[in-house]
Amino acid sequence: VRFWLATYIRAQIALKPKPAVAAIKFTNYAAGARKLGMSTTAAEGGACRALVASNQMTKAARYCLTARQNANRTDVLATFLLEESLGEIDLALGKPAEALKRFNGLLAEPLAPVFKARADRVLALRAKAKAQLGNYDSAYEDATAAMNISTERNEAMQEREIARLRARFSWDRQRI
Repeated sequence: VRFWLATYIRAQIALKPKPAVAAIKFTNYAAGARKLGMSTTAAEGGACRALVASNQMTKAARYCLTARQNANRTDVLATFLLEESLGEIDLALGKPAEALKRFNGLLAEPLAPVFKARADRVLALRAKAKAQLGNYDSAYEDATAAMNISTERNEAMQEREIARLRARFSWDRQRI
């Protein structure tokens, strides 16, 4: 079990810089977890996201759908991320209407404010779907809203970092 957990953690670490490597690690973890009778939802969801990042949409769709079927209904975050990935796959496969339905559903979720960290990404993806459908005014509104959310988050992060550095330098000055 430790080996499979280590495999999963290595896959998570590789997801951003090397999605193709992460996809292999996640699929290996899913196979091992299946053999041990463990849940494969996290591994299949990770494989889905890694394959989307690697632009292997057909294969990603299989992993996303399997993970969604196996997901615990109370795992709202996993479901949210899987629907986001499925919408991105729909966009890449030339199905903007299906993608738009998914993104609208995600943004209408009662728990959507909890996922504000992802809202800018979902809005940006929804803007792409609307643009592909020729609804450019609405796409522009979504793109602007996505940019505003992202800007607010970045400014808040910068303010926290400045406050942390000021406190550190103040502490250092007191010690001298």
